[in-house]
Amino acid sequence: ISKLHEVEFFHMIGRIQSMGGSDGDATIVSTVLNVASTAATSESFDIVQDSLNTLTYLLDLGNVVAQLIGNPQSVVMLGKIFLSKSKKIRTMATEFVVCLGKAPQALSIIIKWLLTIVESVTADNEHCVPELFEALKSLLMNSNSNSNSNDNSDDNSDDNGLTLISRERSSLAAMISNRLMHVQSESVGAVGAVGVVDSGLPVNFNQEILLGYLQLLHCLIVVDVDCLEATQFGTKFTLIR
Repeated sequence: ISKLHEVEFFHMIGRIQSMGGSDGDATIVSTVLNVASTAATSESFDIVQDSLNTLTYLLDLGNVVAQLIGNPQSVVMLGKIFLSKSKKIRTMATEFVVCLGKAPQALSIIIKWLLTIVESVTADNEHCVPELFEALKSLLMNSNSNSNSNDNSDDNSDDNGLTLISRERSSLAAMISNRLMHVQSESVGAVGAVGVVDSGLPVNFNQEILLGYLQLLHCLIVVDVDCLEATQFGTKFTLIR
């Protein structure tokens, strides 16, 4: 994407925004998502930055949050920018999803999107681990804040997304449990005891990825230890409350 096209694109965004209404919102969201995905693939930092800044600015306008979480291109874009080789782009991705996750109706959906990306992480794209796992940790802590703020509320949990958030926590707990139990069994076979060494890790794992899972596990214990009890990890080890 050339600089000229970039300028023309943001001029177009201004014209569409002046239209207002949900049709204008949908057009803006789809266009920016496509531009950001293409820019992330080509490692075009400036364009990704402008695109995410535009989406962040629009979050308070109209139905943009609903348009984002209802558009399949959103998770495609996040996958590309979180797996980018550019640390700057991945950091912007973290900041954007944390900002979007402040909307209660979006939080559980974003966690689900990031779980999909986490499941695709291997040693080949381990560079994305710090930012991706940091985003998940921040969203989990935000979900805990939302839960606490509703402790004295009469709202139905289905109305504010807390039931969905609980499901995503359980999904994350199950995935982490399965991964850690697999690493444990590999390590026992390799070194004769539970331990973490390079030779004891599965081929699509390394210590940085393992550390990310352990950090998420700690976060889950802090925010919702009950979600771990039904997992392999929870049934095999006693959870200290």
